[in-house]
Amino acid sequence: MNNQQLPTTIQELDIDTKELNRRIRQLQNWKAVLSIFQSDNFTPEILIHYFMATFNEAGPHQYLTNSLYHMPKKFIEYYIPQFVQYFSLISRYMVVKNGSQSMETFLESLSSLSIANYFKILWCLIAYSQDEKRYSKIYSKLESFQRRLEKEMINGALKMSNDEIEQNKDNPQFQELLMKKCMEKEFRSHYMIAQDRFIIQMIQLSLTLKSIENDSRKKYLVSQIQKGNNAIKRMTNMNRRLAYFRGIVIPFQRDNEYSEASNLMVNICEEGAACFNTKTRVPYRIVIETISIIEQQEKIDSTKVDENECDALNDTEDFIQMDVPNNLEEQMKQLTNEKQQDTIFNQLIKYDSQSSSFKDFDDLNQTLEANQNQDMLKKRSSSWSDTENSQAAVERQETRSPQKSKDLEDSFSQSSSEHQISILKIGVVEQNQQIQGIIQSPIQQRSSVNYIQNKSNSNLNPWGEDWKDKINRIKQESKFKDFESLQIRIIMVKGGDDLRQELLIMQVIQKMHEIFRSAQLNLFLKPYEIIVVSENSGILEFVQNTVSMDGLKKYLDKQKLSLVQFYKQYFDSDYHQAQKNFVESLAGYSLLSYFLQIKDRHNGNILVDNQGHLIHIDFGFALSISPGNAGFETAPFKMTKDYLEIMDNKNSSMFEYFRRLMFSGFMEIRKYCASIFQIIEIMMEKSNFNCFKYFDFSEFKQRFLLNKTEIQCRQEIDKLIQMSIEDSRTSTKLYDQFQYLTNGIYH
Repeated sequence: MNNQQLPTTIQELDIDTKELNRRIRQLQNWKAVLSIFQSDNFTPEILIHYFMATFNEAGPHQYLTNSLYHMPKKFIEYYIPQFVQYFSLISRYMVVKNGSQSMETFLESLSSLSIANYFKILWCLIAYSQDEKRYSKIYSKLESFQRRLEKEMINGALKMSNDEIEQNKDNPQFQELLMKKCMEKEFRSHYMIAQDRFIIQMIQLSLTLKSIENDSRKKYLVSQIQKGNNAIKRMTNMNRRLAYFRGIVIPFQRDNEYSEASNLMVNICEEGAACFNTKTRVPYRIVIETISIIEQQEKIDSTKVDENECDALNDTEDFIQMDVPNNLEEQMKQLTNEKQQDTIFNQLIKYDSQSSSFKDFDDLNQTLEANQNQDMLKKRSSSWSDTENSQAAVERQETRSPQKSKDLEDSFSQSSSEHQISILKIGVVEQNQQIQGIIQSPIQQRSSVNYIQNKSNSNLNPWGEDWKDKINRIKQESKFKDFESLQIRIIMVKGGDDLRQELLIMQVIQKMHEIFRSAQLNLFLKPYEIIVVSENSGILEFVQNTVSMDGLKKYLDKQKLSLVQFYKQYFDSDYHQAQKNFVESLAGYSLLSYFLQIKDRHNGNILVDNQGHLIHIDFGFALSISPGNAGFETAPFKMTKDYLEIMDNKNSSMFEYFRRLMFSGFMEIRKYCASIFQIIEIMMEKSNFNCFKYFDFSEFKQRFLLNKTEIQCRQEIDKLIQMSIEDSRTSTKLYDQFQYLTNGIYH
């Protein structure tokens, strides 16, 4: 494409919004621009690019804003964090009245359409604008906007135009309906207050549990679940004619464009509740039942309400009536800061205070020095020295700008002979017919996925009862079992944790997952839902049927089994399917780790599900930062001896399958890299996210090898694989050893 032409496909949009804006302004031909907007190829994702690039062009920007109203609901809901960030950005940094006003109007309109939209927009606005408190004029404007959002949500009950009201002023039936709608506006205001208090109590509970003795936490959590359900019952009694009073609205994503979101929490189950202890707080897991507000409204007359039960409750049994500290957000921010400051160097200080010397580390380094790759380790981890353990040295290390990612530098350097790695030459050995049958079509996805049934009769079962069975049992016992929209959700509630960056990474994971699925590639990623409630709190979907690799390793240590031995014994006749699942997930998360530079990949942050997949969680270190910025994890992605053993080592069909998946997945992501660029580019502008502290967007784009041929890309992918294998014996092993010595995480 000519440098001056405007992109017309998503594949051509590998330029940033500033360059796109420059081309639009230079063209000065609005008819030509409009023809692009009106073409059949103008997809929602292309619209987002042009929307962000035309903020200072009143005509095109207004046209695109109007086009947003006609975009798919699921698409719009996905981009709400970006829309809110964009609005906050132009409110503060851009003296552009038109751009700001059009986005304000659009977000207000979304709030009027549904209560769920309102809360998602409001929570994102609160989370992404905390820094604006330092600027009174800007923050005053944002507060005013929040009030307008609330007004639009409340007025959304009416959904009647002034003309319609005027035309029907003599229509008794219409006037009766109008009166009910006006009364609903008042009830919406009451509901908003109750819902807000309920969510705050859910978040505060994560902090309160920390003060409860460990043995009593589960019992206390169950007592609070009962109070939560009591609050829902009392809310139902406040208004039995409005569906949303039957529960708490939580803005979960809709499953597809043609179904209404199941986002009304109508019950919290005692079964499945659990507490997870951390250094500063106690995230907890609960199982909830959700239904669609629309379906509940349709069945409002047929859904029974126990009036006596509601009337018998008192304030002490009601979640909403409990006290909330005025400084809750300040408490959570302090806990968030404590977590972020608990870097690798703080852990070293803690470890040093518990022993007279770094004997374990000295022993570790002596072992590593005997390794033939020790020179590579020293070069790639030069920011780390085990002799610099004084407080002054720690402070110097923490304030130093991190080294540029060595995996990128080493991989793409054409001049340094020291880092030249020969292309992998894989000789595929013969495998039995069962393996060949599984991987005979490694690129095209089969129409059905073989689900491995839970091995309930196995002596080796670290996962316990399959969550699918639990969910089916809860559904059968639910009083909402006749609702088509009924979903049983397992969620984690966190207070004192900044989930904004987690949400950003999860958006990329979801986009990559969609790209793989659209291309029918057998690469596995597990997107899970993250809802940001404030800068320091949120709700996450719990990943079912998983155990951490750390927990599994501890379990296998007692059984005296290696990982591959466990796979073979537990999965038994399904081993080859589990092996294939493992390889497909390893390829998916290896590409994710490479593109986004995901760090802190110890075994506490890697899960294994009961199908054999690897699933990565906790993305606090990505894009430009690593724990302590110490340069430990220099590999493009994690590739351990255990992983190679499950793939039958390098000279095998499974390893060849992994290589083919890596290359095919890379090329497909490269083709649609603009979809990932736009997610990150919007959020990085003037952002206080830690991951953008040293982020270089141009360096990030280099990872996609946009100027390389297909053959060159294949060669580079093989280099990345080889580098990761070699680093598994050096820097990867060093970091895993460090986590074991300081935090007891097995490797």
